[in-house]
Amino acid sequence: MVRKKFSFLLFIWVALSLSACTAQKPVTTTLQDPATYEKLQKLDYEGEQVIAVNDNQPGFTEDELKQTEPWEKYSDLDQLNRAVDAQALLNQSLMPTAKREPLVWNPTGWHNKKMPNGTYLYNRSHLIGYQFTGQNNNPKNLMTGTVSLNNPQMLVIEDTIAAYLKESPKNYVRYEVRPVYRGNELVARGVWMRGQSLNDQRIVFNKYIFNVQSGMEIDYATGYSKVAGAPSTSSSEATERIWGNKRSKVYHVPGQQTYNQQNSNPANRIWFDSEEQAQQAGYRKAKN
Repeated sequence: MVRKKFSFLLFIWVALSLSACTAQKPVTTTLQDPATYEKLQKLDYEGEQVIAVNDNQPGFTEDELKQTEPWEKYSDLDQLNRAVDAQALLNQSLMPTAKREPLVWNPTGWHNKKMPNGTYLYNRSHLIGYQFTGQNNNPKNLMTGTVSLNNPQMLVIEDTIAAYLKESPKNYVRYEVRPVYRGNELVARGVWMRGQSLNDQRIVFNKYIFNVQSGMEIDYATGYSKVAGAPSTSSSEATERIWGNKRSKVYHVPGQQTYNQQNSNPANRIWFDSEEQAQQAGYRKAKN
């Protein structure tokens, strides 16, 4: 009885937090305005990781909120192989029952490293959480996200929606998650999440979550990172490390004539710390 009461109170607290507006330059343009994405691109993190967009109103049209059948849709990867957008009409019928398999896909900018506290900086973050649709190693549904972006920030929203869906097979939530990139950067500056329940107003939110991690500085163009305040080493690492071409499965070492071709297409590039590591991954050394 105590556990049920605690779970109910926790659900109410999280639901209220979703509907509350947070401080720091809330975006007020309507979602039909294409400038909304551009406004989010220009926002800089100033201490609040989660902010409200459009007064926290998702802005779905009447047509978008029409209940038919549960569905999910993932936009194709862009020219840099980045995840672009994921949308769904969520319902418990889409929720998986099979055991989740390990993630193996490396999204763009995936240069993971341990932070001073011993945990890794990045997660392979799902746009639409696995618990909703069972989409796991789908490249169109994965981005490089910090630990704090993934958990607690996205997970708090996801768990609240999941609890609502599990209450009744008649509960539906219109849902969209979109990474926000600046230019050709490989790591998103944040994620734009919005959702609305169809039959009531229990789930209503429009949030932007900054893809940041306390104590770390991220180079969003590449995915490399360093401890905040530490001397920058990303450029020297990029010139001394071994890089491979994902398509040709050929790796290149410093001093080879082909080494400087690394700038040709960043989306096809992968980095290794040693030739042994590259060979274990199935790559062969370039001839010159």
